Amino acid sequence: MLAQGSGGRIAILVRNLGALANPITDELANEDISYFNGLFSDTDPEFTEFDAFALSRVTDAASGEKGVSRSVADEITDSISDGLLIGSRRFMYGRSYAMLLAALRKHLKIDCIAMGPSERFDYIVSIFSEGSLRRFSDYLDVGISR
Repeated sequence: MLAQGSGGRIAILVRNLGALANPITDELANEDISYFNGLFSDTDPEFTEFDAFALSRVTDAASGEKGVSRSVADEITDSISDGLLIGSRRFMYGRSYAMLLAALRKHLKIDCIAMGPSERFDYIVSIFSEGSLRRFSDYLDVGISR
């Protein structure tokens, strides 16, 4: 089922992976159309593993400091994305997680500008500790989501 939202966004709704979803994904990839694949839940073991991976990157990047500047927050999200896309860690939804990281980065720049370094660090840590990265999907720069 297709549903068009605001801003020209299109959602492709399927019940689960498999016979219906895979041909859609294949065709989008064949046509080189950017899309967000959201067929994972916040409680999936892979997403939980990703959150732990991201949280370790956040705490490592803070290097014992109890705060991160805006530029360090950008470096952290870039580091996590690099680890997903070119690093040794491979996740089935790694591309989608990287897109959510970009959405988080956008959210931090738009809505969290007034946060101090300590508050920003605590906020980022809470996102990965709670497994709530998906809530930033409104900030995705993609026209199609599945």
